[in-house]
Amino acid sequence: MWIVNAPAPTIHIRPLTTADVQPYRALMLQAYDHPDAFTSTPDERAALPDSFWLQRLAHPQGLSVAFGAWLDDQLVGAVTLEFNERTRTRHKAHLVGMYVQPDAQGQGAGKRLLAAALACAQARPHIRLVNLTVTDGNTAALALYGGAGFQAFGTEPLAIHTPQGFRNKVHMWCPVNMNPTDLHIRLDDLTDPRVAAFMEEHLTDMRAASPPESVHALDMDALRQPHILFWTAWSQPVPEARAPEPDARLLGTAAIKLHGSGLGEIKSMRTHASARGQGLASRLLHHLLAQARQRGLQRLSLETGAEDFFAPARSLYERHGFAPCPPFADYWDDPNSRFYTLEL
Repeated sequence: MWIVNAPAPTIHIRPLTTADVQPYRALMLQAYDHPDAFTSTPDERAALPDSFWLQRLAHPQGLSVAFGAWLDDQLVGAVTLEFNERTRTRHKAHLVGMYVQPDAQGQGAGKRLLAAALACAQARPHIRLVNLTVTDGNTAALALYGGAGFQAFGTEPLAIHTPQGFRNKVHMWCPVNMNPTDLHIRLDDLTDPRVAAFMEEHLTDMRAASPPESVHALDMDALRQPHILFWTAWSQPVPEARAPEPDARLLGTAAIKLHGSGLGEIKSMRTHASARGQGLASRLLHHLLAQARQRGLQRLSLETGAEDFFAPARSLYERHGFAPCPPFADYWDDPNSRFYTLEL
């Protein structure tokens, strides 16, 4: 079972089962009433038998998986992944039926539904990409998918006819199960706007996961200080002294803050949601260790959160030999923080 930890305690994400068929059907019939968002109409879907809805939730061959966003005991959002068994296309998954009720929007449900779907796709090693379509001009949906790593690769003209006229559909795709050898790491000057957007998302997540006094993530001004070494990881090679190509995807970041006396601190460690679970964080961490040793550092330390949100980070550092330690540098004994260190 796939569970996504939600920062907001009132909304949780879980896979939908056959027991959820009636609330799922009711929710989606509401969704299809938005003609600019969906190709199907409410009348078309309402006429379908229960077997259609049941197959979406529990396909006999596992070719469909749905996730729901629940506000207490009410289903307020859903998304579905569809797979196929054809030899030449089984490497693709198709994302459909993404919807969050208007009253539940703005609480991160859409982002977490999308993360659950991508994690599900990544759990099937043969899946290499997830694709979808979104109505051209739906800026909120385009921003949501773009933030999760989807890229537009074409626009279908006159794709649907609505009461307001014809609408185009934007086709998007997101790679999954990327080979870690495809990661290209560079010392970065923080001038690319994609880096600024990536770090702003990092700050947003940190502020949502911890109280203000326990957030120690660095903003762009702090990262530009001379005692900070900052690296970015891209989906394709970036020649020295040149900006990454427009179609290069920013997959991760990592930094070392130099404290003096042989101490370095790991900061801004982040991988893109679409690239998690594929060994990229370990690759970034190995790079930091190599760079720290090359620069003569004697110890790398770090602070991370004590909340469940940070459990994957704590596990990553522990797997690579970092040991718990007392607060260091200018940190204090904060119950919301955990500290680790590694002698180099």
